[in-house]
Amino acid sequence: MKLKLFFLMSLVFFTTSVQAELTLEAVVEQIQQKYNATDTLEVNFTQTAYNKALNQTQSAQGMLYIKKPGMMRWDYITPEEQSFIINDKTFWWYTPQNRQVVKKESQSAFDSNLPLAFISGIGRLSQDFNIKFAAEQYQQDMYVLDMLPKKPQVNINRMLFKVDKKQFDIQEVIMYDFYENVTTIKFAKHSINKPIDTERFHFEVPPGVRIVE
Repeated sequence: MKLKLFFLMSLVFFTTSVQAELTLEAVVEQIQQKYNATDTLEVNFTQTAYNKALNQTQSAQGMLYIKKPGMMRWDYITPEEQSFIINDKTFWWYTPQNRQVVKKESQSAFDSNLPLAFISGIGRLSQDFNIKFAAEQYQQDMYVLDMLPKKPQVNINRMLFKVDKKQFDIQEVIMYDFYENVTTIKFAKHSINKPIDTERFHFEVPPGVRIVE
């Protein structure tokens, strides 16, 4: 009797788990809705970049800040300090050790980087990518999406999105380019819709820093 009861309870649990799994279209829509409703985001990130030609991997860590509309800041803390800052007009790439800052129009950064456009609230996944569940769909607590850009991208040939099944927060992004180089960014400690001062996305060129346009 106990064995039968255990079997019935297991069957109910298994059936409930299967029914709880969402379709691909539902997962994509849940992710889109989550980031449409995200006005600010502050999150830790760890990045690894594998260069196939050199057979080298470089790692970095830092903080990402996002504030709609169209403001974003990546502060790399290790191994070297550098910042990527985007506001409504300008894209800045500041490298203190080089005493140099690259300055461009902000729209050019989004036009050439679909993940940036989505995370900042500009892009739509279903419009910008052909999406399917990845063969790497092995993590019980995450959905893994295999995404191919609909329009050719300079730096992205294929991308994997890993999102948790409860909150639909992006936990990891893996980007592959045409040369089989791989960039992986893992996110942790998401802080959503907490106040972020707009001044964080303002950049004042320090004295003695060269501007490259």
